[in-house]
Amino acid sequence: DTLVDSTQATLPVRGSYGDEIPITIVANEPGKLHVWDETTRQKHSVFSIGHVRHCGSAISQDGKWFANGSPQDKSFTVWNVANGEKHFTFTDHCNETDSQAHPLFISCVAFSPDGRRILSVPQFGNVKIWNAMDGGDVLTIDLHASGRVFCAAFSADGRRIAVGIGSYVTVFDASNGDKITAYGGNGHRPNCVAFSPDGKRVASGGQDHTIRIWDSSTGQDCLSLTEHTGPVLSIAFSADGTRIVSGSQDGVIKIWDAADKE
Repeated sequence: DTLVDSTQATLPVRGSYGDEIPITIVANEPGKLHVWDETTRQKHSVFSIGHVRHCGSAISQDGKWFANGSPQDKSFTVWNVANGEKHFTFTDHCNETDSQAHPLFISCVAFSPDGRRILSVPQFGNVKIWNAMDGGDVLTIDLHASGRVFCAAFSADGRRIAVGIGSYVTVFDASNGDKITAYGGNGHRPNCVAFSPDGKRVASGGQDHTIRIWDSSTGQDCLSLTEHTGPVLSIAFSADGTRIVSGSQDGVIKIWDAADKE
């Protein structure tokens, strides 16, 4: 069974709503996002977002809120999943200037595990952390024009964030923006990043077709996985941290042993 024609749908984002009802959000109609209940195969709600392209999307861990970036500017909007109504639009990124005239739009948004904060990063710009309830600006992390930003994620305890900048993954303290460590290089441009549930490791999926796992405190390269034949676009740890699932532009989803180098 399929919810929608996958050849027409883009931006699939999965999560759970309410009492762990699995949902998928897809863009299969210009200017709208459709929320589907995966159990009943019924449409749950529709978001009228006002633009055709989509970027920087995330669902809160409790499934109540959905964030979606605009391709026209550096704003992003948080929506109520239950009824498709707009909650807040965050626009402070729009006041940033870019001396190199780069195309500017939100490349990544992510909710903190408790759903109280949202981080957002334009393709070229600084990381901002917001109050998800009232839209207040909590923290700005100056990336000092380090390069193009591709991805970002909170740790499971919400205390750190990992950001894919250029060919590196950089970890920051989410309370004050201090840089903790950075690792990468050697052509590994990170498209996606995720912390393990215990926060001890960070995994990144790269444009170079590889998955690399790092010690989040020391930056030591713990494991490299190389069987994909295309750029790795999505990555996640299992709940117990022993496995990693990855999706690639090669059209293959793989599940890996996160602890075994063989």
